[in-house]
Amino acid sequence: VAWFAVDAELTGRAPRQVIQDTWGVSGITASRWLARARKLGYLPDYPLTPVEGRPHAYDYVAATRILEEQIVQKVLREGLSHTSDPATVRSELWEVLHRAILDNSKEAVRLRTEIFVDILAQLAEGGPDEQIQTAAQHLRDRIAQAPR
Repeated sequence: VAWFAVDAELTGRAPRQVIQDTWGVSGITASRWLARARKLGYLPDYPLTPVEGRPHAYDYVAATRILEEQIVQKVLREGLSHTSDPATVRSELWEVLHRAILDNSKEAVRLRTEIFVDILAQLAEGGPDEQIQTAAQHLRDRIAQAPR
């Protein structure tokens, strides 16, 4: 429901009507489903602006990205802390990230490598000078060739 509602807004259609048409439910039922999705935190609290030049059809990438962001925000809000104190949430989030990235587990090492490769990609494509771009690309290639 949330994905179809986001997609409808991005493509300039009425979310309630899309829900009605997609599942063959009444307008009241569609409204209830949308209200429930919003209450659960799967929909933004604000209306989305339609993407210019988009046909009145599915915008899979944009709708999926927005829905994923909403889900991550919901998890961070509710999963990390039972408090609404932003300082507590930030502290707990930092502890989770610290364990995930700086731990010696195989998963943490893999995550650090992915972050490093992403940074190298940024340097290889937009580094401050040609030597840095070349070195970053060379390191990236070597990491790609390394056995996993």
